[in-house]
Amino acid sequence: MSKLFKQTKWAGFAGIAASLFLILAACGQATPPLATITILPNPSFLAVNTSQQLTATGTDTSGNTVAVSPMWSVEAGGGITEAGGGTIDSTGLFTAGPVAGTFPNAVRATIGTVSGYATIVVIAA
Repeated sequence: MSKLFKQTKWAGFAGIAASLFLILAACGQATPPLATITILPNPSFLAVNTSQQLTATGTDTSGNTVAVSPMWSVEAGGGITEAGGGTIDSTGLFTAGPVAGTFPNAVRATIGTVSGYATIVVIAA
């Protein structure tokens, strides 16, 4: 191979590699991991046997707000039970039961290992 061919060959390769690097740098930026989940309203006030839509918002480790679709659950540790305090569906719709009371950290929204909690206050009618 001639010296000119080798230089041209490597110059072309270097140009392709540089272009590929720029493309990957622009498109391949990793999304910061989820740091927190906030549930609103918190606390949630509702009358016995009524429903209220709760929403969850995430914040990543850079402090940016991110949309989330968490798994919703009612926590027995919050003093709430399905028969008493209420239930929650997969969309975050909480339905109070027939028992009035304050249930701290009773609702949980979870994605992976990150969870957010909300207090429920059920008011007697």
